[in-house]
Amino acid sequence: MIELVRTVNLREIIGEPEKGIIFSDVDGVWLDENNNFTPPNKSKLEIIQSAKQAGYWVVLVSDTGSIALSQYAEQFDANSPVIAENGAYIYLPQQNIKLYTEESRAQFFQNLTNSIENQLNQKPNVVVYRLNATPYIQTTKNINEKNKTIYLINSAREESLGIYIRQSDNNGILSIDVQKTEETKALFVQEVEKILPPSQKMIVKSYPQIGSCLVKNPKIQKWKAVQLFIESFPQDLRYYMIGDTENDSMQNLGRIVTNCAVGNATDAYKKIIAETNGLVAPQNKTIADGAFYLIEQIIQEGK
Repeated sequence: MIELVRTVNLREIIGEPEKGIIFSDVDGVWLDENNNFTPPNKSKLEIIQSAKQAGYWVVLVSDTGSIALSQYAEQFDANSPVIAENGAYIYLPQQNIKLYTEESRAQFFQNLTNSIENQLNQKPNVVVYRLNATPYIQTTKNINEKNKTIYLINSAREESLGIYIRQSDNNGILSIDVQKTEETKALFVQEVEKILPPSQKMIVKSYPQIGSCLVKNPKIQKWKAVQLFIESFPQDLRYYMIGDTENDSMQNLGRIVTNCAVGNATDAYKKIIAETNGLVAPQNKTIADGAFYLIEQIIQEGK
């Protein structure tokens, strides 16, 4: 069983790097535009190894669930600690410890999920699954349900609620249904307002391009988790954050963390980096190529 803790000295448990920590987002950095993850080839893995040999840790920071995120880290030989669910947890898989960064709202999200599931099950021609939904981001996935609206509740989440909405055809092949995605967002808003008083707002978002909806706690933010993470370590270490949107910005931490952008990063994030003297990969260095480029630049900068 995973031990859930509020305070812990990470340095005492996992040691410390010689030179610094390279934090990295996953979506838009290691996952492609279709949210597919391709394990790095040997030459790319050697860049990760070079970072380790140069005295840096590589730590993933994402809105992905703890277990799935640690599996991504393992596949390209990053360091095992991860910051999951947009900053809700610092997960240490080898020690089976989760450090939560804000007051846990897991019970709220469990109640919300149950309520949403009950409502969806009352709709005609609907199938609802609770599962690790990440593999089903690819709309070519076959789920063996024909001519149904499929709701995939992401069971990998604890401090948020994520759901993918799909329509299956005569062959069980899934496609994105934008209209039902927006209808699901409206249902989320309705159910959140039923459970929570107005003073305890949640963020409700829809992502029509990938057919998903999300409810999350606005108090959970990546930079807060990164701050909590590095509080255990010496301030003279070098800290970096590789990302693709302003949600990845560590601007609130001042000069402690250097922001870095892959080539496909948003203009808003690149503007933040220009203002804080961060690192930006060339426009042709997008997604994983951009991340590896930045890691090589960080290694060179630290020599």
